[in-house]
Amino acid sequence: MPSLRAVLALTAVATAAACASGSQGGQSAATPAAPAAPAASAAAATAALAPDFTGDWDFTAQMRDNSVSGTWRLSRTDAGYTGVVASSLGSNVPIRSFSSRGRSFTLTFDIGNDNYSITGTAETPQTINGTLSFRGGMGRLQARRR
Repeated sequence: MPSLRAVLALTAVATAAACASGSQGGQSAATPAAPAAPAASAAAATAALAPDFTGDWDFTAQMRDNSVSGTWRLSRTDAGYTGVVASSLGSNVPIRSFSSRGRSFTLTFDIGNDNYSITGTAETPQTINGTLSFRGGMGRLQARRR
């Protein structure tokens, strides 16, 4: 049967070893961080929901009593996005800016001195519903990927 002194010594050694492995310089050890999987999964799910807006799109916009039709081609580059818009409003013009968030996007371009903006939401990877806005008004827009 071990003596009381031996049990206390063994307990002191075990406690010291546990403290040494669990702390540095008298500070308590940091608790392990929660796994990053849920955050990573949420980011992956958001990315999976975000469609690829690049490519060739045909659009039609109803502007009051008139219809505007055209196409846009959007390409991704290291610096962001680039592309052109061709419509019944004018010849091929460069896309000035493109930004997206989830399934929604905004594309801007200029024809002459007029600024145009297409704001839309991808209903499917092949279809977009939105608006074409300009200085004189706004119209409902539908686009389909070629």
